[in-house]
Amino acid sequence: MMYDEFIAGTDCRDNEYNMKIYKDLEILYMNSNLSKQEIYEYGKKLVNNDLSEKQKEWNKEMEEKIEDLKIRMQDWKDMLEKDEEACRYWKTQGEDFKDLYKRYKNDVRIDRENIRMIRATMNNYKSCMYV
Repeated sequence: MMYDEFIAGTDCRDNEYNMKIYKDLEILYMNSNLSKQEIYEYGKKLVNNDLSEKQKEWNKEMEEKIEDLKIRMQDWKDMLEKDEEACRYWKTQGEDFKDLYKRYKNDVRIDRENIRMIRATMNNYKSCMYV
């Protein structure tokens, strides 16, 4: 039984603790009639798949960035709501106010684009997190 096989069979992380578990179970495997699959089942109960401190810190940083982006996105959503309301109002005011309507219509487009960019950034941060 190879260490790579053990990692694949137990679906564990490659770390020092799991290497020790592998070595102990390898001795058991060599000195018994247990199959690799049975050893993997034992291993699944013993391995440690916790994130490292560095990985936990990284995730915390990503979560903080996501929380900041949520606040910014809410600000843009509030702005979008106000700009849509202004757009509806100036649309009904006639040809004399067509320029104001166009300005607010453009602002609505910009608001939506900023919300989309923030959402995409949040998804990128989420995809960078360790699981």
